[in-house]
Amino acid sequence: MAYQQLHCIWTSQSVKLRVKQFQFRVFSIFVEGVDGMQVIEHQKLKPSQNVRSVVTIGKFDGVHLGHVQILKRVVERARVLHAIPVAYTFEPHPLKVLIPHLLTPMISTFDERLRRIEAAGIALTVWARFTTEYASQDPREFVRSTLRDCLGAVEIWVGPDFAFGRGRNGTIDLLRQEGEKLGFSVHVMPPLSLAGDVVSSTRVRQAVVAADFRSAERMLGRPYGLCGKVAPTAGRWGNPGGCMLLAQQELLPPPGLYSAWAISGASVPRPVAAAVSQPVYDGGKSEIAFSLERWSDVVSSETEIRFVHRLGPIVTIEKSAACPTSRD
Repeated sequence: MAYQQLHCIWTSQSVKLRVKQFQFRVFSIFVEGVDGMQVIEHQKLKPSQNVRSVVTIGKFDGVHLGHVQILKRVVERARVLHAIPVAYTFEPHPLKVLIPHLLTPMISTFDERLRRIEAAGIALTVWARFTTEYASQDPREFVRSTLRDCLGAVEIWVGPDFAFGRGRNGTIDLLRQEGEKLGFSVHVMPPLSLAGDVVSSTRVRQAVVAADFRSAERMLGRPYGLCGKVAPTAGRWGNPGGCMLLAQQELLPPPGLYSAWAISGASVPRPVAAAVSQPVYDGGKSEIAFSLERWSDVVSSETEIRFVHRLGPIVTIEKSAACPTSRD
């Protein structure tokens, strides 16, 4: 059966994909008028002559405003070129494999990263399972087999410190040389600066570790928070309204008591005092204790704790402490 070409219809609001049959090796979807982003593992890509794409490659940890800037540029260029806006990313983060002793905490989970990439307007995200074997691949082979043969790249957008492949030998210059041979152009997005400081995932981590939530919010474009399921812990801290958030993220502020907001589903944000214990970076979930007058509304549901400022060292959480009323 012949597979028909992927037709792309671009509007000022969103990317709408009209798909008859869209197949990558063992991955296939049969959809009509799809609005959501498609996610495909690198190993499931198949060479195709019917795909044109504008691609950006990156780790996108936290999807901060610098990432959003390049993702939205890819979407804009794809609309102009009648191509598919594609993000190519990695899981786990390369630092976890290449320099594991650094114990670099990730800002966001993989699922959160995908949600925020989709929110920027990307239609397709390809993720590669990052291993030492993957890292040792020849950069020219990656360009030919993945970017040209499978994704049909017509433009590639990267940051100024971009490098890939064995020994990071895949430089921007090499990418441009290959582009001249294979028919795609390469563009470097300058880093985003706010108040003279470059926005980066490293700076976001530094801000959170310093409990500087204003700076973290300025770089992320949203308040910094931790998400997870909630369980009641009545009496464990001398407080019958005690709750425990099992945080999914690795990046935690330093141990202490924090003024914060609890947000669950469509409910109104509620002020809480949140106690952060020693951070856990080994893949486990960290416990965030907080006090809530009516915890039954959030138990077993996905809840976010958004931090406002540090109150001091951990103490027994009392109900009277659970009422931060200002972000100052």
